[in-house]
Amino acid sequence: MPASPRQHWQKADRNLDFAKRLKPPDLVSVEWTIVAAFYASVHYIEEYLVSKGTGSEGHAERRGEIDNSRDLRPIRGTYRSLFDECWRVRYDPFATLSTGDADIAIKDAERIRDHLKALLKY
Repeated sequence: MPASPRQHWQKADRNLDFAKRLKPPDLVSVEWTIVAAFYASVHYIEEYLVSKGTGSEGHAERRGEIDNSRDLRPIRGTYRSLFDECWRVRYDPFATLSTGDADIAIKDAERIRDHLKALLKY
């Protein structure tokens, strides 16, 4: 059964809360903060897409939806930055990170959340 829009929002909030609680003192915490912040953003966006009757089947389809939606264009760059950073920390063994990178990821996820909250009138 597909998730309801509200379920996406709740999952996103849990991911963002987890990212904030990690308070990265070390590299592993920085990496997981970035990953959790990205996936919070994924669920915020999915809530919006599902509320509009679309949804997406994966990252490529979601990027297409963001690119084609006038409402989502303001967060397109933020989402892509988070996507790229998440990919980098998951797959680049030579990635250089700092706690500042984790802070940026959380702020990006909050920016996406706030934009979508305004669109959904929550």
